[in-house]
Amino acid sequence: MARRKLSPKPYLLSAWFEPLPSAGELDYDAYPFNLPAVRAIDPARDEGAQLRFHPDVTFFVGENGAGKSTILEAIAMASGFSAEGGNKNMRFATTPTDSVSPLHDHIRCARSHGRPENEYFLRAESFFNLATYVDE
Repeated sequence: MARRKLSPKPYLLSAWFEPLPSAGELDYDAYPFNLPAVRAIDPARDEGAQLRFHPDVTFFVGENGAGKSTILEAIAMASGFSAEGGNKNMRFATTPTDSVSPLHDHIRCARSHGRPENEYFLRAESFFNLATYVDE
């Protein structure tokens, strides 16, 4: 039996914020850059500040409203997923685009050389939206 070649772990190595050339400097006094989780990786406060991912699993913990989900959504969108979750080939158009944080336009991600065979962005809202659709 042939062994399946595994991707190196982790595929996603780190994430950080950079201003877009067209947008100028990031305004860390305005949403979403004023969220505590975003400020924790503020390159203006700490040169080279990055969110580094553990090879096995990375947990995001913090108070409600700290920005954990906003950062995860931004990373997912910067990686080609929709804000609603799912895989890259399936799009649930249930979230108005004006309710999506602009953070994904400013986040940059470092990846390893091997891409996983399957990728999926899972969020609680995805299940809620699906269950609501099925109920209707």
